[in-house]
Amino acid sequence: MKISGRWRNDRRSAVKTVPTHSDESGKGIGVVEAPRGVLIHSYTINKGKIERLKLLVATQFNNPLINLIIKDLAERHFERGTLSQYGQAAIGRCIRLFDPCLTCATH
Repeated sequence: MKISGRWRNDRRSAVKTVPTHSDESGKGIGVVEAPRGVLIHSYTINKGKIERLKLLVATQFNNPLINLIIKDLAERHFERGTLSQYGQAAIGRCIRLFDPCLTCATH
């Protein structure tokens, strides 16, 4: 089963529509820019049935950096046993900047 063609010099890919009822087998990979960053998805089809589906979502790539930035902000704005108002606001901005989707990243 050929789902998409090879990457072309003009940066477009050929896409083949696959019938919903098929006994074909094969593998396919897609890479697209999504709202939170790159989305990579791969499929293994065995005799017309999805045998394996794997998604790599942007939050999986961004999460380590988000954690480092939040830790750094918290350490810099921790005063007298509590996080300053500025620190709380800065951490909130960091989270909104990356807009993580932890539900998507934990499938």
